[in-house]
Parts: sequence; C-alpha cells; structure tokens
Amino acid sequence: MAELDAGKKGLSLAGEEAFPKAEKINVVKVVVSPRSSLNGVKVKNTNFRGRYDAAILAVHRQGRRQEGKIGDMKLRSGDLLLLVTGGDFAKTTIDTEDFFVISMIKQIHNIDLKKSIFITASSFSCILMSILGIVPLFNSLLALVAVFLISRIVSLSELKQMINIDLLVVAAFALAVGKAVQATGLGELLADSVVMWFEPLGVVGVLAAVYLTTNILAELITTTAAATIVFPFAAASATALGVDGTPFYLAVAYGASANFITPVGYQTNLMIYGPGGYSMNDFLKAGLPLKLICAVIAITGLSLVHGLF
Repeated sequence: MAELDAGKKGLSLAGEEAFPKAEKINVVKVVVSPRSSLNGVKVKNTNFRGRYDAAILAVHRQGRRQEGKIGDMKLRSGDLLLLVTGGDFAKTTIDTEDFFVISMIKQIHNIDLKKSIFITASSFSCILMSILGIVPLFNSLLALVAVFLISRIVSLSELKQMINIDLLVVAAFALAVGKAVQATGLGELLADSVVMWFEPLGVVGVLAAVYLTTNILAELITTTAAATIVFPFAAASATALGVDGTPFYLAVAYGASANFITPVGYQTNLMIYGPGGYSMNDFLKAGLPLKLICAVIAITGLSLVHGLF
C-alpha cells in the first residue's frame, strides 16, 4: 500500500476533488471488517466521504491491487483500503464496525494558496532582514512562530511535537562549552601552543597547524569564534616566517568550515541529528574519513598553489 501512496506502478493520487477539504489530512490504511455494512456495496453507493470524512485512493484484495474505477468496485470483507482522511475521520469512526484502522502512512498539509504565500513571503522576509542586518535571524524567526500561533497556521500541540528536546540540550551544552573556551582563554592558549610546536617543521608544518587548530576548535565552538581565535596567530606566523599570509588565511577559513565529526560542529549537523536518529558515533564514523581527506587536500593544495614546498 505504501507503493500506491508513493505513486509507483503507474499509480498517482486522485484529483483534488477526492481529498477532504481540510488543511491537514492523513493517508491511512484500513481493512474492511467481516460485519461491515460496506460488504457487497459499490464504493460510489457507500457515501464514504460523507460518512467518514475520507476518500478511497486504492483497494487491495488478497494481496493484489484492484484495477478499474474505484467508484465501480464492490467492497468485500478483508479488502485493504488506502484512504485520505480529514479532521472528522477519527470522530466518525470511533464506534464503526465497517473497518479496522491499521496504520497512518503519512500526513499531508493541504494549506490554501493565501496561507502558502504568507508563509513563504514571511520566511524570506526574515532571511532578508537578517542579511541586511536589520533584525537577527533568531529574533525574527521567533516572532514569526508567534504570528503562526496567533493566526492558527500551526497549533501549540503541533509546535510541541516539532521541538526536539534532545537537540535543544545538545545545542545548549555546545554553546556553554564554546563560551567557556572563549572566556577562559583556552582557545587562544591551544592555538598559540600548537602553532609554536609545529614551527620547527617549516612553513608547511605551520600551515598544517593553523588548519588543524582551527578545525578542532570549530568542532567545539562556532566556526566564527574558531576563525576569530586562530586568525591573529595565523597572520603573526606568516609574518614571522616571511611568507605571504594568503594561504594561512585560507587555511583558517577552510579549517573552520570542515566540521563533520560532531553534531554541534555546524548548523546542518544539528538539523539532521534529531530527525535522522543519529548518534555521536555515527558522525565520528562518517565524518572522520571525510575530515582527514579535506585536511590533506586543503593543506597540500594551498602549499602547491602558493609555492610553499
């Protein structure tokens, strides 16, 4: 039945007239019961939509999809039906013996055009105001969520379901660690020490130290903070070695961007951490090889392009 919903095997969802008129509809699987009043009745004669606030998308019988017009099909006990349901479906089927609800496959948001335009325009406005420096993105998005709640575009219960508590805890601890690293001067101490240790290895060694130090710090704090901490040491190291500072500046930029081994390394890591059901080990296993490849390519490439070998 999931294949029917996905539009495989030449099937697609019915036209708009078949869908219940609701902003939020569900795709549900049900089985016709042995005592159903629907047995032997053509779908078009059941008043299915009026009785249950639902429309039949497809019918499976004895493991096989039934061909032909759904309205002309006679339902039988044991038929597996794929339905799209409106908001009243749960209420109208509480005491019904016509079918058994098996599972909900997915939820469809059937938002009208005006609300869709408003949601899209307001979201882009928040991004634009952030780019222009008028209002911070977090503040504008927080205000936008409040507007959505007041206008009932999203309900409070739906908002609670969208919030991932684990993700918030991880983000909060990440911010706390980042603030601690900056406030205690640990970041600057690490950058200064590592660059000093690698200085005997020559220009390429110091370049590698700049990249790796920025890269490690960026996994613990924000990319901007990591780049801010390491940049002065990168510039000072280039001056002390008497070489062009460009590859060192680029090493800071590249190192701050290649964050793959922790969920808090970058915003997109956090975005998929909760919904994807990932763990810290998943990021480490997938991210460490990629991190090493990026490091080798960045350090080697910068050294070759700028003639540091």
